[in-house]
Amino acid sequence: MDLINSFQFKKINIPEQVRNILETSSNNFLSIITKFLSTSLTNIVQGITKLPVIGIYIAITMLSTYFICTDKFYILDQLEHHLPKKWVIKLNKKIKKIISTLGSYLKAEMILVGISFVIVLIGLYILKFMKFNIAYPLLFALAIGFVDALPILRFWNCNNSMGCYQ
Repeated sequence: MDLINSFQFKKINIPEQVRNILETSSNNFLSIITKFLSTSLTNIVQGITKLPVIGIYIAITMLSTYFICTDKFYILDQLEHHLPKKWVIKLNKKIKKIISTLGSYLKAEMILVGISFVIVLIGLYILKFMKFNIAYPLLFALAIGFVDALPILRFWNCNNSMGCYQ
């Protein structure tokens, strides 16, 4: 800004209105760039300061997953000994039913995604043979199939994490 303020517009023979427009627009441009750079640097610094916390979360998650996996049979054995027998039988039935239902749901969704992939692939090849400019119909069909599967992946992510909002 000091450079623009020190620039002597009066030495150049331009009208006063153009000179005012140049000064205000250059000042506005510099203020926008200054604001952008300051917010960008602030966000970068905040991101860098969050890296140790993210590392600690990852380390704790990995360690807890390891210990839970290694002690899985011990934990289940302790649950069976401390819970009433009726509860253990009901819990086993419910868990098997949930796993079966979830597997059936995912199988049905994958069949639907596969059918939509085939339909899109056939349609794109028809358009290609009709001399439309479609370069890679298989790649586009795969991309559309992936986009079609995104709601399933979002559902799966929402049920397995704490930070999902509808």
